[in-house]
Amino acid sequence: TKSVFQFESGGMVKNLKALQPKAIEDIIAMNAMYRPGPMDNIPTYIENKRSGHIAYACPQLEPILKETNGIIVYQEQVMQIVRDLAGYSIGRSDLVRRAMAKKHLDELVAERKNFVYGNKEEGIHGCVALGISEEVANGIFDNMLSFASYAFNKAHAAAYSVTSYMTAWLKYYYPAEFFASVMNYVGKIDELPAIIADAKRHGIEVLRPDINKSEVNFSVENGNVRFGLAFLRGAKSRAQAIVDGRESGYTSFKAFVASKPGKAIAEACIYSGACDSCIKQNPNLRSALMTAYTEVDKLLAAVDRAQEKVKAFEDPNDAKAIEAKKALDTALEAVKSYAFPKVDPMTMIDRLQKERYFTSVYFSGNPLDNYNITGKKYTNIDDLNIGDSKWIVGTISEEEILKTKRDAKQMMSGKLTDHTGTIDFIVFPQAYSEYAALLAQGTVAMRGNYTLKDDEEEAQFIVNEVQPLQQKVHKAKMVVWFNPSDFTKVQQIIHNYKGDGYDCYMVGQNSKMYRTGKCSEEYRSEERRVGK
Repeated sequence: TKSVFQFESGGMVKNLKALQPKAIEDIIAMNAMYRPGPMDNIPTYIENKRSGHIAYACPQLEPILKETNGIIVYQEQVMQIVRDLAGYSIGRSDLVRRAMAKKHLDELVAERKNFVYGNKEEGIHGCVALGISEEVANGIFDNMLSFASYAFNKAHAAAYSVTSYMTAWLKYYYPAEFFASVMNYVGKIDELPAIIADAKRHGIEVLRPDINKSEVNFSVENGNVRFGLAFLRGAKSRAQAIVDGRESGYTSFKAFVASKPGKAIAEACIYSGACDSCIKQNPNLRSALMTAYTEVDKLLAAVDRAQEKVKAFEDPNDAKAIEAKKALDTALEAVKSYAFPKVDPMTMIDRLQKERYFTSVYFSGNPLDNYNITGKKYTNIDDLNIGDSKWIVGTISEEEILKTKRDAKQMMSGKLTDHTGTIDFIVFPQAYSEYAALLAQGTVAMRGNYTLKDDEEEAQFIVNEVQPLQQKVHKAKMVVWFNPSDFTKVQQIIHNYKGDGYDCYMVGQNSKMYRTGKCSEEYRSEERRVGK
């Protein structure tokens, strides 16, 4: 029920799992009861539904309370109780409902005598006159009085629940469209990871942003969801301009820079992976793109200045005009002949940190890929249930060191992200003093309890213990990017320089991968002869 209207909070999910609703009446009741006050009756409601054994104070209550498993849930039920058990008129029963809705307890207390013993002047028979004992009648009225503090009308709960049902129906039958819509209406970018993880669990991939494919908002693409450019951190104001500027597609990175996106927006597009098509989908070269943006932007600015100077001359044959034209040609040639700079590839951690900063999620990998976390010890964040005491692993973000009000002891709060989602966590002073150094590593294992916060709406993981993770041992490998026309050349070089330094593979034009044997260190110098 994540992202389903009214049903996505941790406490509600816990109750729905226990309830196993089978009909619209079940979710109407849950909508009405999941609030301070009536929430106390939820366990009884669920137990009565499971067992089917409900003890009614008197037979007359069964047809009124059967749909809610013997529990008073709605204002309409109170109206029916006073009518059927005490002979109230419809109008008079509505006055009781209003008193409850407005919490006018003094009026309700005065109504007890009428309910139990009747009032001839007002045409009320009373329970005793209709065969219900004084003791039972008072007990029923006591229940109604306690209900008055949280009175809720069924019509309101039903309207909510129909919307809840529609939302769940759309999620089931149109998941891609549903998730794209939900993502488009998040309050802040940090809410995206949990929704994206839920989409993945439902078979919907969220594709990385792309300057040639992304729309302003999240959009459906071949049954999946494409990341919207407006949701790149800091890019909202220019997202529409990027989309408008690609009428024929950004055929090159120079064309993208020429559209003048601005440095901040360009940085968001580059480090999020939206420009990876310009570097043959090699995310490690994003730092080269950033350098190229700065250099190409300067070259294009020089072209603009040269063009302005040419336009300033009325006579194109003027000596200065000819000189300005030559300067323009030189500036244009500089742009045309510009080659990508050779810079050190980004480290995986740096790349992923920037990726997550601009998109809130990881697209080209995960810091956890570097660690051995297999086995049954760890629970996925997305599989946590309220009340669980589990080990989880993840990468810490948005960490904040806090101090207790009483004695100024340090504690920590933040978010932990794994392959499946993101969760709020808190480390109280005693645990923080013991594990502060480990928490500073950024990627750790935590054992703790998953509980609801004080507001009963959001959940958090209370950390009791922290452990370091064991890093994987990686075998050396080399990746060479080359043009398809150079395929035969690369095959020949690998053949000529066989050794035992590297495992080498070739991807054929049929997309199959072929192992070509071992390759020696000499390959490093030889690769430059092949070209890009």
